[in-house]
Amino acid sequence: MGTLLEHIEKGSYKMGWLLVIYDLPVVEELDRKAATKFRRDIMDVGFSMLQQSVYIKPCITHSKIRTAVKKIKKIAPAKGKAQIIFLTDCQWAKSEVIVGEIKPEMPRQTEFWELL
Repeated sequence: MGTLLEHIEKGSYKMGWLLVIYDLPVVEELDRKAATKFRRDIMDVGFSMLQQSVYIKPCITHSKIRTAVKKIKKIAPAKGKAQIIFLTDCQWAKSEVIVGEIKPEMPRQTEFWELL
């Protein structure tokens, strides 16, 4: 089956996108802190939030892909699950964004009474 890096090295493509998707526990205070630290750390590696718990980074060389994958493995929390997915630029270009109606957040109760 091989690792992600082995598959990337065998490919003829260079430009691609790395997605990091994760599901981390946040019930306990220490787990919340670890999840927040992981989110901040992946942004420090150059990833941008695509949506909740899904981050993306363009990588233009095998070297940049290797470096990013190694950094993510190093900073991943001990609990929960994180996955790294590689998409070629062609695969990413075929993706489609579907956005439904976005409802405004409900105001807090004190804000609600201030509106009256």
